Amino acid sequence: MPKIVTSKEEIIEQSRRLFLQHGYYATSIAMLSEACGIQKAHFYYYFKSKEDLMRSVLKATNVYFQNEVYLKTIESDFPSNEILNELLSKIEEKYSKMGGCIIGNTILETSSQGVFKHELSTFINDLSEVLTELYYLKLNDLDMAKTKSIATIQDIQGGLMMMRLNNEVSHLQKAIERAKK
Repeated sequence: MPKIVTSKEEIIEQSRRLFLQHGYYATSIAMLSEACGIQKAHFYYYFKSKEDLMRSVLKATNVYFQNEVYLKTIESDFPSNEILNELLSKIEEKYSKMGGCIIGNTILETSSQGVFKHELSTFINDLSEVLTELYYLKLNDLDMAKTKSIATIQDIQGGLMMMRLNNEVSHLQKAIERAKK
């Protein structure tokens, strides 16, 4: 019998894993309920729909990166010339540990429908702003920093796709190495 007590945060985390593994459209409410060890009715106590849950997963991912990756790196005791490299290393570590990027996967799967465009754009824009600030410190040229920021995001997402396709983390590692130059 499924357990009845769980937290909204546990459901979001377990759902993130399933959405990353199977994709948004291929992940059913039944799969989500089973993975969380709850009944479907209990799932609907927290979320009105699968779309509502995915929005929560995407928002939670952005909040996590804001608080645990960006801020902790920027507010660290690292010298300013090392903060960018540390941030990129943390991004590599998190994506490797997660087995990919729920943001990139969801963009690829749902962009033609635009259903999660706000949440996805927010994540990418926040990452771009952080990278732009850090590249500006390194390059002292705002236009070059913006260009390098976007190129870094594109390279990392490509590295993540290759990592998932070939089950080989070196693709992501190489993208991070290029971003540090």
